[in-house]
Amino acid sequence: MIIEERRNEVEQSGTINTAAFRIDREETAHILGLLSSKLYSNKIQTAIRELCSNAWDAHVAAGTENIPFEVHLPNSLSPEFKVRDFGVSMTNDEVRNHYVRVGFSTKRNSNEQIGAFGIGKLAVLGVTNQFTLTCSKAGIKTVYSVYLDENNLPQIAQLSSAPCIDWTGVEVAFAVNPHQFRDFERELRTVLRFYQKTPAVFGAGDFQVNRPTPSLA
Repeated sequence: MIIEERRNEVEQSGTINTAAFRIDREETAHILGLLSSKLYSNKIQTAIRELCSNAWDAHVAAGTENIPFEVHLPNSLSPEFKVRDFGVSMTNDEVRNHYVRVGFSTKRNSNEQIGAFGIGKLAVLGVTNQFTLTCSKAGIKTVYSVYLDENNLPQIAQLSSAPCIDWTGVEVAFAVNPHQFRDFERELRTVLRFYQKTPAVFGAGDFQVNRPTPSLA
């Protein structure tokens, strides 16, 4: 999404002392903690919205808008929340050079895509301290663990890499406590009210969405 920036012109007369703002290394965990959990009042809805937005944006980038992305709601048989897309995906280099950069986004030059700020990935860490990121691209499927370390700093570790010829896309998955199953279903319904095309939803039986007016996707 293209973000319009407005700047006020500041006039300076003479020589003045200036200093640039910065984030100290020892404050990194605090700042990232604010972005991942303390910035949002409804953490579950925010995480779902960000993951669905990323999935839709990936389909837009790949030209696969006619294919629904997939959402799996947690239940007693499979207590995980998952979002899987069939979009452009990421190579290992893209994950390590782009995905891990907070504030980096490739979507700021297009109004066809929803994201733009580059902090949405941290929203998932507001509802879980670990999630699995699976990326399949160019015939290789790579699985990563994204987690908070003992200092509450996000880390990513590669778990496996293997050939994959039947799927290109990204999947994010994490375990959900049973007492939150209904919360995830309720918040997913809220998020999807603004999607003209409903993704394929699994794990919740007959899943219906009541939309107000056509809007995003």
